[in-house]
Amino acid sequence: MTIVGGVFAWLAVMLAFAIGSWAIRAAKKGGRAINVIGTAATLMTLGNVQDPTNEAVLTAQQPRKKQSGDSGDPPNDKD
Repeated sequence: MTIVGGVFAWLAVMLAFAIGSWAIRAAKKGGRAINVIGTAATLMTLGNVQDPTNEAVLTAQQPRKKQSGDSGDPPNDKD
């Protein structure tokens, strides 16, 4: 890495730090600007959070198979 590349990398890290500290201060104060930023961030990430295959729901709907080492409540033999 050259000196110029290192300077640009350092400036990029400092800019990210400044933006992060501004966001934390704005979140503590509250207000319209931070609400708009939070809403935009939420809307941008909604597509990535959802599971398009719906695999979790299909797994939960399948009956649970008892494994050989699974220990549960003892059977009620007093009948």
